[in-house]
Amino acid sequence: MRKFTLLVALLLSCAFTFAQSIEFTREGSVVASGSAVTVTEINPDKRAMDPELLVVNNGQEALAVTLKVTTMRVTGGFIGFCGFEEGEFGNCIPVNVGTPVSKTMTLAAGASKNPDVELQTPKDDVDGEVMLELIVGDNVINTITVNFLRGSYNSINSLDANTNVYFSGNEFSYHFNDVANRQLNIYNVTGSLVKSVSLETEGTVAINSLNKGVYIYEVKENGKRIAAHKCVIR
Repeated sequence: MRKFTLLVALLLSCAFTFAQSIEFTREGSVVASGSAVTVTEINPDKRAMDPELLVVNNGQEALAVTLKVTTMRVTGGFIGFCGFEEGEFGNCIPVNVGTPVSKTMTLAAGASKNPDVELQTPKDDVDGEVMLELIVGDNVINTITVNFLRGSYNSINSLDANTNVYFSGNEFSYHFNDVANRQLNIYNVTGSLVKSVSLETEGTVAINSLNKGVYIYEVKENGKRIAAHKCVIR
């Protein structure tokens, strides 16, 4: 029993060490696990929106690192996973909603690599969200989300939580000052609608029937989306 306890402690210690040594950075600053990055600018030459992230190995030894990319939603373009490979140029793979893509490479001590996860689009109105997970062995050591917003989606601030709708625990509460045709829609990470409720002027919506996990909720008013955000049911 003591040997088993020591083994568990050793594995936890290794996972903690990996979490400290493998990080996302952006413009020289560490992007903390659990945080979100928002991209609003588009490269006119590439017609792509790039968060300009780096995966950095701050440890003392080379590590085999897997980067898993999951598209949670996208409108007006597609997500391309074009980096995180040996050599200067990577193989650009589309990442469709519900079909995560993973790449594994050995990252030398002190080295960094651009994941090159982009929203590629011919349009000026785009909306997308991807989840990036860094994995060493069987351990997910770092998870961040990237929000892509431009044009009309950015102008309505669609990834900020609607101030009239609040998520807490296992329910939503809401309050509006006027009467309108409003609806709350909840989607899972594959983009499937799992719950839809019409909203009055005030009330609550219980969601304890849903499984634990990450969801996207949106609020529509007269058929037009006025807000959307991510929520986590624990």
